[in-house]
Amino acid sequence: MGETNISRKSGMKTYRDCDLKGRILRQVQLCGSQSPTARELFIAVQHHDFDSFLSSLHRLKKYGYLSTVPDSRPYRYQLTRKGIEHAREPYIYKIRKQQHLQERIRSILEDDERFSEEVEKEVRTRLSEIQTGTREAPIVETVTKEADDSALREELESKDRTIHELQAQIQHLKIHAANVPMKAATPKEKTPEQQQAENERIDRRKRLVKFYSGKYLDSQFFEHWKEIYPYKIKFKVWHSENSVELMSSSNKEHSRGHTLGKLPPMAIMDAKFHIIRVDDKGITIRGRGLPDGQANLRW
Repeated sequence: MGETNISRKSGMKTYRDCDLKGRILRQVQLCGSQSPTARELFIAVQHHDFDSFLSSLHRLKKYGYLSTVPDSRPYRYQLTRKGIEHAREPYIYKIRKQQHLQERIRSILEDDERFSEEVEKEVRTRLSEIQTGTREAPIVETVTKEADDSALREELESKDRTIHELQAQIQHLKIHAANVPMKAATPKEKTPEQQQAENERIDRRKRLVKFYSGKYLDSQFFEHWKEIYPYKIKFKVWHSENSVELMSSSNKEHSRGHTLGKLPPMAIMDAKFHIIRVDDKGITIRGRGLPDGQANLRW
């Protein structure tokens, strides 16, 4: 009877699998030795449906992210070694796969000769498969008509589109990398006043992060963080990937005309920015419109 108080309304906030996985694993990690029950996790994660939440919890246990405390009734959950790794970065498999693909494609695209050889090799392979019968050839109505190679042509066009998309991603990475200041070979030693100011800034930001833990970030978060703010990128559809970047007001992208100004407060809330990782270097923010869905801020 107690479950009747749990909301099952449709249309409420739902999370992608990796996002929900990360929320559950991080919450179990936060509980430490006080291993939580399914209901305690459900309330803390704020999922919209208890039955679907239980299914997700059982899958995480089945796939080796969670285990149950022996002899616990109701079951209490704890992290496995795999779960600890994915609590730090829920998207770790996708990130590794994307990095591997980008490195492979980049190496091909940067070598014109190798790129040409790969395309010619692909064409020769497909034609050979058709001629030898190892690949199904298009049906030819009469011997006087040319073979219908539309399937082969469509496949090659699809590969070409993929390559162009990856080229666009690489170009974006180059532009984004240009905004990152290079470390000086011989950094100047900070004065006591500069070191004190830096320590105070880090302490202030850490207290700010603690306050916003488990909450969506609003405009006040960025105002108090200072120096960095979400900006709308020109020629990008709002909510699409790369349509928003976190940058300073002195970033060169502004003078180049690549930005449309700061996101208004309501748009920031709509982006659903939230902190997914905190470490010695800074924080990682995930949200709609960011490159690859997330961005890093240094203390």
